Amino acid sequence: MEENEKIILGQNKAKENNIPEQYIDNEFKVPTEEVTLPSRGVFYPGQKSTVKIKYLTAEEDNILFSTDLIKSGKVLDVLLEQAVLDKELVVLVRRIINQLLTCQN
Repeated sequence: MEENEKIILGQNKAKENNIPEQYIDNEFKVPTEEVTLPSRGVFYPGQKSTVKIKYLTAEEDNILFSTDLIKSGKVLDVLLEQAVLDKELVVLVRRIINQLLTCQN
């Protein structure tokens, strides 16, 4: 969804719920951070050396504490879909995390 579409959707939701216009924040952008991949992307398609990840918000907190997602084992998958901004890299990050979680010394 484009940024303008999100703003319009937010404005429509506010109007539906009788929220005064002065309380609508169309300027807020969630901060992001570039995380460097340990391999620098040498072994992956596209060879991107960094992944852009957004800071977690209350929405991601809800994902982390969702008992249904925890029970189904999908909590990390859903969280990655939300947090990793480059959707091509979601699968890559998921693989890296799975390797780290299953790594044995």
